[in-house]
Formats: sequence, C-alpha cells, structure tokens
Amino acid sequence: SAAAAAARAAALSRYQTTSVSKPAAPPAEPAVVASAERTSERNSNETANGIEPQNQVAAPAGAEVEGVEEDHADGGANAFTLSGWSGKTPKTMLFEWFQKRQQPRPKMDIEQIGRRFRVVVTVAGGARIELPEGEAFEKKEQAEQAGATAALLRLFPEQPLYRLLPPAYRSLWLKWAGEQKNEEIDAQQQEAAAALLARDRYVDQLAARPLEPFELSRTRRRSTRCEQKSAEEAAAEARAQQMAREAEEEELAAEEEERER
Repeated sequence: SAAAAAARAAALSRYQTTSVSKPAAPPAEPAVVASAERTSERNSNETANGIEPQNQVAAPAGAEVEGVEEDHADGGANAFTLSGWSGKTPKTMLFEWFQKRQQPRPKMDIEQIGRRFRVVVTVAGGARIELPEGEAFEKKEQAEQAGATAALLRLFPEQPLYRLLPPAYRSLWLKWAGEQKNEEIDAQQQEAAAALLARDRYVDQLAARPLEPFELSRTRRRSTRCEQKSAEEAAAEARAQQMAREAEEEELAAEEEERER
C-alpha cells in the first residue's frame, strides 16, 4: 500500500549515504606510454599511405572496467577492509538505529577461535544474534562489522539496507539472506512431509484398532439389511422368471390351438 511504501522510504532515508567515488587510475608506466606513442605514430603513417592499421594497443594489466563490481564474498582480510569507504558502516547503522529510539546500544561479544574471530550481538530485550555457522574473520573489527550486518538482516529482513553497506558486507547480506530463504523452504517441506506421515499413521491406527460395540452392532445391522435386500432381489428375480415361463407356455398353447382349427 501507499502508506507502507511511504514508511519504508522514511526508514531508508535515515540511512542514505553519498556514493563512493572510485580512486583515480594509477599513471601508466613510461615504457607503456612510449610504446603507445610509437604505435599511434605508426598507425597514423599507415593510414596516410592507404594502409589499414593492424596492431592495436592492449590495455595495461589491472585497468579498471566501468560497471563491474568486485566480489568480496570469498576474499581474505583485505576484502573486508573499510579503507576508502565514505559511507556508514554496518555497526554505525545498527548503533544509530537504537540510539535514535533511545534504547541501549547492542552488545558485541568477541569469541576467538584459533587465529580467527566470531561475534555474538545482543540487542535490547536480550535477543542474541550469532554469525552463521562457519563464518569467522581474521580481525576483530571485521567480525564486529559482520555481526552488525547479521543483526541488521535479522531485524530488517524486508528492507533493502544491503544497498547502503560496503561491498564486502553487502555480499555477506545477500549470501546469508539466500541461505535463510533456503532454510525456510526446507523447513516448510519437512513440516508438510511430517504432516502427511502423521495422517497416514493415524489412518493405519484407525484401520487396525478393534471395533467398538456400537460399531459392531451397526455393522451387523448393515449386513442384515444387505442380506434382506439380497433375498428380496432373489425372490423378485424368481417371480420374473416364473412369469416369463408362464407367458411362453401360454403363447405355445395359443399357437397349437390355432393349428388345430
């Protein structure tokens, strides 16, 4: 509805950030520039002489391609760095949301596993939000930012807050949201299968249990009615056959009498 759309827009407006400008590309090495100039001069001469140039200058390695977003989901420590990011971090977004509502800031408990770190986020009311199983990070700050991302996903699953996150944590949001959706689908399928199994067991128990006295009497009455009905049908069939024989005999007698005349 329009009211719901306006509410979502108002909620997202609190987290609007400016876009991040890309760093300038590093200057080309002198050797590459000199090679490019020589190639350009040779192509110009060939074009002036009516010859189509054959060689083109290859783009230097490491050149940026516009419109391509780097995937940070499986990167190492550098993939989750926030250097160069001018927008709000996941932890800042989470803390500001509680601060604006005058609620206690979420508590983050760091857990070290070997040389990596995990975090458990406890929000107002005592709800605990843990990182998905198997998720651990090389630095405490990275674990806290990932924990804040998981908390935002748990609190606002229907809002596209991932669009405001740094690229690495945006990838985490999308990955975890997909896994959560798959888990919900699996749970629904298992629940449906369990309901069908329970129904089949109930039907089997009904079929295997002994009949109650009132059910036995009802069965006997039904059987008696069936027997009576069968006897009546047999008697009616016998009468019909007798009538058919009598009619045939009368017809034969009439024919014989007609011949005698």
